[in-house]
Amino acid sequence: MTEHKDPQQAPENDAATAASAQEAESFPLADPEFEDLLDEEDQQIEPPTDIGENAQQVVTALLGHQQDLVAELRSVYERLEQVREVDYAALEERVKQAESVVEAAPSAAELQELIGLLEGMSGTLKEHENKQAELEQQLRDAREHHATQLAERDARIAAQNARIEELEAGITAAAESAESAHDKLQVLAQETNSSLIHRMGERVSPAAQQARNALSNIRRRFRR
Repeated sequence: MTEHKDPQQAPENDAATAASAQEAESFPLADPEFEDLLDEEDQQIEPPTDIGENAQQVVTALLGHQQDLVAELRSVYERLEQVREVDYAALEERVKQAESVVEAAPSAAELQELIGLLEGMSGTLKEHENKQAELEQQLRDAREHHATQLAERDARIAAQNARIEELEAGITAAAESAESAHDKLQVLAQETNSSLIHRMGERVSPAAQQARNALSNIRRRFRR
């Protein structure tokens, strides 16, 4: 006889199935009673013989179906055990990795010490930067002062060169004037046959020579 199911009972059956699955998940796999239930597969339950033939066939079928369910349940249990072992091994590995990371991480005291060292290094670096800035400023000031000194020296040298040129011009003019006077006195002495004029010419000639020598010495000195 075929049993007709009400469509409205489908959600209720699904809910019952989900609840049964949830209960199966929460069922302790290592429960001794559960293991005893699985061990019943090896126990052959014989149907009673004091019932009718049809009832005996039904009971025999139910017992066979029960044994199939127990075998399937055992298989599910074994698979769950395998999955649980794999998950537990993976979880244990992750825990070990996390522990190694935690152990490798510095402690709070070490972190505080590192922070202190970093702050000290930062302060030292700041001091070095300030000193470097001061040295660079001193170097710029020294360069400017040296450039000023060089400009002043060049100005003094230019003034001295101008003065030397003036002296050279004056000495040259004096020497030329002395030579001209000496020549004129020589001519006049010859014309007048005067010994006095001749002696004056002799005095003028050494003065002109001294002027030329002084000019030559000055030029040699500044050429060095």
